[in-house]
Amino acid sequence: GEWAATGRELPSASVADLLAERAVSVPDEVALVFGASSWTYAELDARVNRLARLFVARGAGPEQVVALGLPRSLEMVASLFAVLRSGAAYLPLELDYPV
Repeated sequence: GEWAATGRELPSASVADLLAERAVSVPDEVALVFGASSWTYAELDARVNRLARLFVARGAGPEQVVALGLPRSLEMVASLFAVLRSGAAYLPLELDYPV
């Protein structure tokens, strides 16, 4: 353990909480870019909040798993954050694999 010296203290905030903090501190900075599209932290956080409320309304929460079958996109990232914000775990589905 001494030679690697990789130990670090982990933040007490979740990844979803860190996104919310960033949306407050730098709302107009670009958070995501995909192709010709981009979202600021404020736009991403607003989309995440809307999706998280929808997921919770449909039963997502602690000790629940939400399967995500989305192609790589801005929406996929927002959906992943929304699942985390709901308190659930996510299960990524590979859409190109056979049934």
